[in-house]
Amino acid sequence: FGARVYKITMAENHTRLTHVKITGGILHAKQKLGEDEKVDQIRLYHGSKFNMVEEAYPGMVVALKGLENFEAGDGLGFEKTQKQPMLNAYMDYRLVYPKGTDLLTLMATCREISEEDPALEMDIQNETGQIDVHIMGEMQMEVFQKRILDRCGVSVGFSTGRILYHETIGETVKGAGHFEPLRHYAEVQVRLDPLERGKGILIVNKTSSDQLSFNWQNAILSALSTKKHRGVLTGSELTDVKITLIAGKGHLKHTEGGDFRQAASRAVRQALMKTSSILLEPYVRFELTVPNESLSKALFDLESKKAQFEIQDSGDSRSIIVGRGCIRLLAHYQNEVNAYSKGQGRFSFQPDGYDVCQDTDEIVTQIGYDPEMDMRNPSSSVFCANGSGFTVTWDKADEYMDIVEEKVESTLAEHRTYRIEEDELKRIFERSTSNNRNFNKQSNPIKKKPKEEKPKAIKHLPACLVVDGYNMIFSWDVFKDYKEEELAISREKLLDILFNYQAFTGEKMIVVFDGYKVKDNLGTIYS
Repeated sequence: FGARVYKITMAENHTRLTHVKITGGILHAKQKLGEDEKVDQIRLYHGSKFNMVEEAYPGMVVALKGLENFEAGDGLGFEKTQKQPMLNAYMDYRLVYPKGTDLLTLMATCREISEEDPALEMDIQNETGQIDVHIMGEMQMEVFQKRILDRCGVSVGFSTGRILYHETIGETVKGAGHFEPLRHYAEVQVRLDPLERGKGILIVNKTSSDQLSFNWQNAILSALSTKKHRGVLTGSELTDVKITLIAGKGHLKHTEGGDFRQAASRAVRQALMKTSSILLEPYVRFELTVPNESLSKALFDLESKKAQFEIQDSGDSRSIIVGRGCIRLLAHYQNEVNAYSKGQGRFSFQPDGYDVCQDTDEIVTQIGYDPEMDMRNPSSSVFCANGSGFTVTWDKADEYMDIVEEKVESTLAEHRTYRIEEDELKRIFERSTSNNRNFNKQSNPIKKKPKEEKPKAIKHLPACLVVDGYNMIFSWDVFKDYKEEELAISREKLLDILFNYQAFTGEKMIVVFDGYKVKDNLGTIYS
């Protein structure tokens, strides 16, 4: 089965509809998509009316009810997500609304509009009622105002815009997250690598089914891809980073659906706290046309604004300057150009991606973000002891982790080389062969007194039971329901049984999972 999402709409009673085109296979009503999504209804629309069908076939365009997390451009089934590149908003505006406005209705309307238009990003804080909107220009601002007025009857405005910063990392780092309150369990380890500018976030999986089951792998990868990760300098969105899943661990009884989401987020956050972060700000490419008598003033201004530029054309009356600089310092430069050129100058620019901020310390101090106080993006881990959970800060959490990184130690053998001349070899052979010339001569036997045997006390060591894990898994009927590729689940189940037996007997026990079929694998031992 495969399908492509092309639109999101809201139907009666704020019902979310995901419009898709079936590209292969058959989609059934009540079919599950992924871990948490299920198709409640398949609607075939004819204008404003629709018919519910039980199955959708290739080529059909249908609306699916019940899906909550898919966006336009996402792929379902074997279709991969291939979102078209969109212009990024560089400014953030806070929504201003009249006193007495129903905030619940306003926030619900904003969420609906954001789901229908993925280019319109919002940050809605339920605790404070603040709604921040990422908008690209005045036209999009007017359209957004009209849509809110039509849907909930509220006339909104916007505050002064703020620059949208991004963050990335400067070096490779590993991080781990553990989430284990009472009756929950999940642990995730990731590696973060810096990418080139403009690459965004790349999620890679480097675990195997022997280490972690496919269902748990998919849960972690889904959590990493859907989460909007925040940096630790200003709390801005993380970008240009490759996140690699290198290890994970769950529990058959205690791991719930959201546990891996918590552990994965904390693992990324801990890695960011360990490494050096880089603040990025939006840049633009500009073209400035000024009269020749204003050229020196223009060059001085651009240099003071830390822009890179060159004079492209210098005519008899006008000069054209092109270059690149940060939008933070050039956004309102047209007003200055009008002032010193007496209205004869023209300044235009277009977005040119993000690059390193030249005033990082000043911006970080101005924003005043404290990463350890951000409760929505915690860097600490939660562990369990004596029936209750406790929090460990990011800098000490590695000491409590269950997954230990294996280090392969190599040993080098040293062989000395000797060189012996031929004459020396002859003398050695003559000595060795002449030692036994009188081997027929009888020798007088030496009488020795027999040694008296003294009784020795036998020391009884504590009993120790050694268990071959895989032999028990493949011989017990209780494990026949598990497939061979789910050995990790079978191992966890066997360990639970043996731990209970050990608690009953009180004897020492060693469980060995041999790795003879895997090259350079010494196996796993639990004691």
